[in-house]
Amino acid sequence: MGVVKSAVDISAPVDQIDSEPTMSEDAHKAFLRRNRARVSEQRQQQRQPLPPGAAPPPNEPPPRWTEQDDQALADAIAQQAIMMRRKNWTRVDELEEIIKEAKARKQASEAYYKEDGRTYRL
Repeated sequence: MGVVKSAVDISAPVDQIDSEPTMSEDAHKAFLRRNRARVSEQRQQQRQPLPPGAAPPPNEPPPRWTEQDDQALADAIAQQAIMMRRKNWTRVDELEEIIKEAKARKQASEAYYKEDGRTYRL
């Protein structure tokens, strides 16, 4: 529900969007918390994450990296850029850790899975 396969064009008069009220910093933080909780809830239902620093059991393959994972990584990078512009260095550091963990998971998945669907270990 509410998901489309491609981008949607929306037209608006030139000055209309700029004249709309902007969100306060507190409202923006609340929005991000709600959105993060909503998205995280869906992802946690799909797979339970490992505790920080824990590797998957030796005989269990890492989770496949998905397009949804790519989008989450891109979102984290975009959020980090926004926080840099706002000079929120604490959040920049938090996002850096999230990005590092995501890249490590992506690398583990790519090292384990071939494009044709068969698995192998390097």
